[in-house]
Amino acid sequence: MLVGGVDSLEALTCRRQYGDVRNLLHGVLNVLDHFHKYTAVPQIRQLDERVRAVQSELGTQILNDFEEAFPSHGGKRPAGPSLVLRDACLVADILDSRVRSDIIRKFITQHLSEYLLLFQENQDVAWLDKIDRRYAWAKRQLLEYEEKYGRLFPLHWAMPERIALQFCSITRSELARLMRARSGDLEVKLLLFAIRRTAAFEALLAQRFSGSTLVTGPQVGSSVSQLVSQLVSQLVSQLVSQLVSQLVSQLVSQLVSQLVSQLVSQLVSQLVSQSVS
Repeated sequence: MLVGGVDSLEALTCRRQYGDVRNLLHGVLNVLDHFHKYTAVPQIRQLDERVRAVQSELGTQILNDFEEAFPSHGGKRPAGPSLVLRDACLVADILDSRVRSDIIRKFITQHLSEYLLLFQENQDVAWLDKIDRRYAWAKRQLLEYEEKYGRLFPLHWAMPERIALQFCSITRSELARLMRARSGDLEVKLLLFAIRRTAAFEALLAQRFSGSTLVTGPQVGSSVSQLVSQLVSQLVSQLVSQLVSQLVSQLVSQLVSQLVSQLVSQLVSQLVSQSVS
């Protein structure tokens, strides 16, 4: 039975019948687990090695399938979910966790590639006075994901949350770099506008995402809303810092101007007084 299962698994893998592969792989792995203490037996060891080879082949094959469907360097996205890819995701859940991580990373990178092009530093929409266009773009992308790919990935992968987090991370780093490059163009009114728009977007994401599937390590148990808030709030903090710097600079400038004006007035008065005398 085990031999026949491994033979079928290899054949199904070649034909990319991932739905059948998933069910069969589960059963084969369970049977092999019962025979784990007999791996010294040549026949058992050989079957174990064949299954490991199939798992490795599946990982490589599935990643290639996703690369073809969602190319890293441009290319048109498919109009909707593919049943083959949907089943492939279910198989990926059984394989090494790195396979799932690579699928997620590749998809999100491709999904957000347009954002990096549209809001390049040299584009007019990249500056703070149009920061609301960034957030409008993100909201449209999340809606597009639900419409086109909502049934492609398993729900527990939490893809919308991952997309939102990556968008926040990119936005924070891009705007921080842009503000450093154009620090001379920063104005109090502009920064207040950016802060208000950012805070509104942060509140929207915090309301929408409330799971804990994206955290690992010491942050396990934190909510996604907390993580989103932390990511976007870091950007808000940078803007506030710039705002405070602007206010302090203006205040110092006003004080110096008043002081100089007073000193000049006093000097003129003294000169006039000395001239009259």
